[in-house]
Amino acid sequence: MQFHVFYCKRKKKPLLSDRTKKLLFTVAKISFMVVSLCLTQGSLHVLAAGVDDNIAKANKMGLAMWKIMLTIGYWAAAIFASKDMITDLGNSDIKQIVRTGVKYLVGYAFIFFFLDLLNLIKSFGN
Repeated sequence: MQFHVFYCKRKKKPLLSDRTKKLLFTVAKISFMVVSLCLTQGSLHVLAAGVDDNIAKANKMGLAMWKIMLTIGYWAAAIFASKDMITDLGNSDIKQIVRTGVKYLVGYAFIFFFLDLLNLIKSFGN
């Protein structure tokens, strides 16, 4: 026993032609721009009033976070320098102790002057 299935493939007409789709897309894009301009212009004077206060708060929080990170960096440099210098002292290698001390001193100085370096770079933009 054999089954044969016959069917007719029907051409479906698209609901919207490509030209209509492009037109709708363009109209949507233009309307989005118009609405965003209206919202921006309407709320711009409201936003400008609180921008300075918000920037000052964000700047203060950012500086506090940088100071915390720098303090952690100071302690990490001091702990690792002490550990490496004690290891070098156990090997009785004075030259290596001096090299390790200078290496961590340069790292500590970089950490210390890092915010000043960022402020110097910022001043070039002004």
